[in-house]
Amino acid sequence: MKIVACYIRVSTGGKNEAGQRREINQWLKSKRIKAKTVGWYVDKSTAKKLRHQAFEKLQTDIANREIGTVVIWRLDRLSSTMSEGLSILCDWSKKPLRIVSVNQDIDFTGGAGKTIAAVVQGLAEMAFETKREQSKVALAKARTQGRFPGRPPVTADDVRVQMVKKSHKDAKLSIDKICEQLKISRTTYFRYLDL
Repeated sequence: MKIVACYIRVSTGGKNEAGQRREINQWLKSKRIKAKTVGWYVDKSTAKKLRHQAFEKLQTDIANREIGTVVIWRLDRLSSTMSEGLSILCDWSKKPLRIVSVNQDIDFTGGAGKTIAAVVQGLAEMAFETKREQSKVALAKARTQGRFPGRPPVTADDVRVQMVKKSHKDAKLSIDKICEQLKISRTTYFRYLDL
């Protein structure tokens, strides 16, 4: 039996879990959905970042066809960016999956739901194309002005590369300490070693 997945994302800007859970529970009760058929997926923010473990588990369960319905408080709880949220919604609308936003009273099933999903998918494609075109225009403009965006080329003669290689040979500091002192990532550290 497929379960009803209730997804809650609590960000630092509020949107408390209790409020979302209360409204989702009211919807579940109004549809007479039994608690034993419901699975809760809750992502909470930490002091540093929002962990998306519950969402990843939800995606896995959807892929494994264990879920028949996804219930969310509002569509903006799917993602912190509109384009990513649209992408998720479009991906889900292609699956045999019912998607419900209880606060916005949107149900993506039936004729009306499929129409809304098609419009949303069209908007997502338009947004993607617009962003791609804007990037092309910006890159072309930068080139005409003699600027070449992106990572600047680094050679083996670069001072930072020499410092990384010297620190690596000395082996007095850990890689993390070297990266911290030079303000570079571990990836950059190993890239510099290869030069």
